[in-house]
Amino acid sequence: MSIAENIKKLREEHNMSQKEFGKIADTSDKAVSSWERGERIPRMGAIEKIANHFGIQKSDIIEDIPRVPLSRDVIDRAIQKVLASAEYTNSIPPDKRTAEILKEVGKLTDDGKVRVLQYIHDLSDVYRRKKS
Repeated sequence: MSIAENIKKLREEHNMSQKEFGKIADTSDKAVSSWERGERIPRMGAIEKIANHFGIQKSDIIEDIPRVPLSRDVIDRAIQKVLASAEYTNSIPPDKRTAEILKEVGKLTDDGKVRVLQYIHDLSDVYRRKKS
């Protein structure tokens, strides 16, 4: 998706008016409208404010990467797969960083888990593209 589409989708996902969204980016509703129509591109400072507010990466706003929605079922299966793998390799404990990640992911809401899993998928895609 384009920057314009990403901004509009993010705003609409959070049921915000352009005025409310503009306050986050420290700009006017008219500026948000021009971003969403693709007439103007927000400055990096505004993108950073938006990303920080919603807890997302700036690349989620500016990159033209299609996002695949993940259902709770997909997340649960992925988590079960990781846990089953950990149980199977019981003699090999996960490294400290992996254990910490699993502990923190367990504290998240379903929406948070979706975001983490989507981010992991995005990182994997970027890594694969760099290797080819």
